[in-house]
Formats: sequence, C-alpha cells, structure tokens
Amino acid sequence: MAQMTKKEILNETVAHYSANPNKLRSANENGSCVFNGKDGTHCAIGRCMLPHLKELGSDLAGNLSNIDHLCLYNNAEKLDDILEERYRGHDEKFWSALQALHDTPRFWDASGITFAGEVYTNEILTREYKDDAKVQ
Repeated sequence: MAQMTKKEILNETVAHYSANPNKLRSANENGSCVFNGKDGTHCAIGRCMLPHLKELGSDLAGNLSNIDHLCLYNNAEKLDDILEERYRGHDEKFWSALQALHDTPRFWDASGITFAGEVYTNEILTREYKDDAKVQ
C-alpha cells in the first residue's frame, strides 16, 4: 500500500472519530488518553500502529506515556518503527499535532468534529506543514 500524505491521514482520522466520537476515542478510566483503550479503541497514533501492538490492548508498554516513551518501551528507534507502513515518513511534530487533535475535548462533540477542531485541522496543514511537499 502506498504511503499516505499528512492530509490523507488527517482526513482519515477525522472521519474515523467523527463516526462515533464517544465510543471510538481512546481514554482510560481517569479520562486520560491512552494509545490502546478498552474494547479495541485507539488514540490517533494508536490507530496507526502495527497490528501486533494494537492487539496488546492496555498491556502495551508505554500505553499511557508520550511518543518518545512509547518508542523507548517498545524498542523502537523512531515512531515509524511502530507504525503501519502506509503511515510512515512523517515527522514527530505532525504526529504530536494529530494526537492533540484527538485528545482535545473541545474539538469533538456527539456529532463529530467541532468547528474548533476543523480550524485546528486546517492549521495543522497550512501553518505547520505549508512547506511539506506531501501536503496536497
């Protein structure tokens, strides 16, 4: 499968969580985002991880940590090492922004992404990545 652009990943992520934002977004009992949640849910990065890491569920090493610790705990030199191939090739700054989109409650409501979430999504593409040749 071909590598996805940042725009494609963003659009896929928004569509995925907009389908059922209360059920699909991944949080633990304390409301903190986790890479792998209950009932097969995943955060924005967790959703893109290799299948064997998603299958670990809440037993994933570094499940409640940040990106750097997730990589460290799973013997990965970089985030690309734990992502499905089609999601690879994008810098950690992009993934952090995507994770912030997922984690921020005001970006989501019962019907999906909010206006604030749409604004933030556009900011990711226009401000932070305007010089990225992969953004179309």
